[in-house]
This record gives sequence, structure tokens and C-alpha cells, in this order.
Amino acid sequence: MVLLYRNMIPGLQERGFRCIALDYPGFGLSTTPPGYDMLPATHAVVVQEFVQSLNLTDMIMVVQDWAGPIGLWVASQDPGRVKGLVIGNTWAWPLRGNRRFEAHSVVAHGWSHWSLPRSWTVNFVWWYFMKEGFVQRRSPRELDMYRAPFIDKRNRRQTSVFPRQLVQSYAFEADVEAAIDRLATKDVLLLWGTKDFAFQEAERDRFMKIFPKHTYCPLDASHFWQDERGEEAVKHIIDWAEQNMLLPK
Repeated sequence: MVLLYRNMIPGLQERGFRCIALDYPGFGLSTTPPGYDMLPATHAVVVQEFVQSLNLTDMIMVVQDWAGPIGLWVASQDPGRVKGLVIGNTWAWPLRGNRRFEAHSVVAHGWSHWSLPRSWTVNFVWWYFMKEGFVQRRSPRELDMYRAPFIDKRNRRQTSVFPRQLVQSYAFEADVEAAIDRLATKDVLLLWGTKDFAFQEAERDRFMKIFPKHTYCPLDASHFWQDERGEEAVKHIIDWAEQNMLLPK
């Protein structure tokens, strides 16, 4: 997570924000306990316990991709800890029945059902996101950093779990949708990569309806706008926070 937000953290810290970028168990530099299932609902409980253990308050949560349903579920369980939300290229409702996401789930995960090696399957998932997730290809050094946690074949299962759970985590996604109204009065900044292959106008427009107090800032980026347009995103966050009196005191 620190790698993905490396172009944003310094600028936000300069403006006085305390920035915390955590990796889910099994991702980045985080390890997993024996038997950890890697499911989104389990990650959500881990993040909730993390927030509680540090007693974090006055949070501005920045969520994108799976951090959308995970982070918004955490926020909805204790809205008093949250003073604002930055939401980009994600969702907060069940995707089952959406043909585009059902197809993506099958394409990204389906090889494991066709008896191909799991290490090859999850390597494909990583390759696909690195290819489609950026408008401009990252440098070899940057790609090596993104690849580093998954060089060990024993540490690749997690990248095949998330695509499948797009449609299989229906119960968790339904819980997120049912609770999101608890956050409807929050100030929200929508930072949206306009060239994303995954989450596009339909998802953006749905968030606009959920959060009437939103500000929308399009970014000329694909899925991983934090990397491609990190400095621009920082400017939008600071301007939005200043306008809504959310800057650190």
C-alpha cells in the first residue's frame, strides 16, 4: 500500500496529515497467520481491529478497488471516527448479476478451474493489472517493486482470491450496501480515473447519488490513479479538505 501511495504521502504529510497506509495480510510486507482465508470480509475485520487498536479518530479514509467495500464497511460500523471520505474507482454493493464483473471474475480466476498451475494463474492476474491498470506503462524498476511480494510462488494465492470474490462475496457486499447510508452525510471527494478498465461511469454515478455532499474530480488515469496522478490527487484532497474545514488542526 505504501508503494501505491508513494506519490501522495509526502505531499499530504507536508500539509499536516498523519498518513497510515496498511497492507492487508498477505499483501505488501504483511504476513498471514496460519489458516488465514484472505477473504474480503476477513480483511475488513482486520482493518476494523487495526483502527480500534490505534484509536484512530477524525479519519479521512482513502479507498479504491477492494478497499472500497472493505474501508466503507469499517467506516459504517463506527461513523463517528470518520470525518470525510476519498473514494476512487471502486464499488460498495453486490456485483453478482453484473455481466461485466462476472466475466472479469471468471477471466481473472477461471484458469485454476481448468487445472493450470496456480502460480501461473496468479501471475496472470498480476500481469493483467499491471498492463491494464496504468495509462502509461510503469518503469521496470517500479514493476519489480510491485512484483516483489509475489516472487515466492508460495505467496501468490491472495491474488487469485480477490477476482473470484467480486461475485462470491455477495453477503459481505450486501452488508456494505445495507450500512452505507450511515455515511451519507459525510463530505466525500470522488477521485476517479477516467480510463479505468474496471470501475467506470456507472459506479461513479452511483456514488454520486449515495453521497449528496460530494465533490467530483476526474483524473486522466486508469485504475491505479494514486500512482499515475498522485501529486494531482494530493492537490485535490487538500483543496477539498480546506473547502470543507477538514484540514488537520
